Amino acid sequence: MTASLFAREPDRIQSADCGHVRVAISVLTVMMLSSCANPGAGVFELYPELEPGRTTWAAVQAAHGAQGAQGKTPQATDLGALVNRVLRHNARVQAAWEAWRTRIEAVGPSGALPNPVLSYTFLPLPVETRVGPNEHRIMVSQRIPSPPKLMAQHSSAVARAEAGRHAYDRAALTAVTQLKSAVAEIRYLQRARELLAVNVKLAEQLATAASQRLESEAATLFDVSKARSQLAQLQYDAVRFGELLDAAESRLNALLNRHVDTPIGTLPSWPSAVEMPKLTVLYERALRSEPGLRGLDSAIRAKIAGVSAARGQRWPELIVGAQLMVNGPAAMSGLDGSGDDALGVTLGVSLPLWFGADSARVQGAEAALRRQVHHKRDHVNTLLADIKEAFYRLRNGRRLTTLYDTTLLPEARKAMGDAEAWNRTQVGSFTDFLEARTTWYRFSLARERALADAVQAEARLELLIGGALDERAEKVAP
Repeated sequence: MTASLFAREPDRIQSADCGHVRVAISVLTVMMLSSCANPGAGVFELYPELEPGRTTWAAVQAAHGAQGAQGKTPQATDLGALVNRVLRHNARVQAAWEAWRTRIEAVGPSGALPNPVLSYTFLPLPVETRVGPNEHRIMVSQRIPSPPKLMAQHSSAVARAEAGRHAYDRAALTAVTQLKSAVAEIRYLQRARELLAVNVKLAEQLATAASQRLESEAATLFDVSKARSQLAQLQYDAVRFGELLDAAESRLNALLNRHVDTPIGTLPSWPSAVEMPKLTVLYERALRSEPGLRGLDSAIRAKIAGVSAARGQRWPELIVGAQLMVNGPAAMSGLDGSGDDALGVTLGVSLPLWFGADSARVQGAEAALRRQVHHKRDHVNTLLADIKEAFYRLRNGRRLTTLYDTTLLPEARKAMGDAEAWNRTQVGSFTDFLEARTTWYRFSLARERALADAVQAEARLELLIGGALDERAEKVAP
């Protein structure tokens, strides 16, 4: 009897639901092929120079199309166009956008049931029963977590998506802040070079005049040495400012996602806010709108949901399933039901008996929540202190700019004119005129530096409060 059973075995296997097996194999093949697709194929087609192992200087130049960039026409310097470009092309802003999208895509699966499990059992030594031998078993099961756990997981995913949105807002505001600071720095260096060109020409004339006056004994050797040393200092400043300007332009190009050597034309001054709000108003706006603080609120909500999910582990989980037992024909003919298949239904419940492990999960989630609350407290304290410091720097920069415009620069120009007139009438010395010119030059540079510092402090303050300093102005929004 045993020999006859094994002799019929290939026939039984071949006749057992071959169509369903082929469908299952086809589905699995498609899934495997899709999982083997090259990850990131689309993004590496756009940015081939960023593929691991292919980031070389030649590849970066080719990607930016920047061969001979130094000889190109300077790029447009409209401030609105620069803001639009940094929001659309800045690499960190784009990365924050993709991070937000990643968290959004995670919201849907967060509250879904786990994937069902399909299992197949083949019995090479079938057991003979009254209706025939058991040859195959096909079973599908589904695990259903507790409703509190599923709802907590979904709430946590939604909170993380909100945190991603706030992180993107902060990245956009940070990019605009860095852009504003870079423009202010470049504007300062460009103005410094303009002032320097005027002073170098004047210093060359004064050095020549001092040498001629020395021959006629109308000037001293100290006057000649003073004039030449000032000219040497100005020539050194020309080299220094040129290199600093080149580095600042490279930083701006990096923010705009352009080649590092892309030329930049003369930049206009960044418009300042009309008036300074009160410090308490800035505090209130920051606590209401600052993206970092809003992101921490979302993170705290995610941790609260994490505590609920940990508590949901204490609830039993339901397991449902179905099983199909495929039977072959009975060895003894004439029996009722010979070869009939059997269908079974499974219903199970998990038993959360390990109370220690569940309590540890809850305590860990509570600790994570407390840690996030402390992070928010530290962020609030640091935020208020940074606002006060930036507020002082902005106010001081504006105050210094006004002081130079209304008092120091007019007095320096007047002193330089008086010293020149006295020198011509031999009332004053040649050195007095050199000192007056140096004072005017230093005051002019200091005025431009104070203006740049005020613009950079304003940009920093807008980042801290999460929007434009003037509430009537349109808020920078991605």
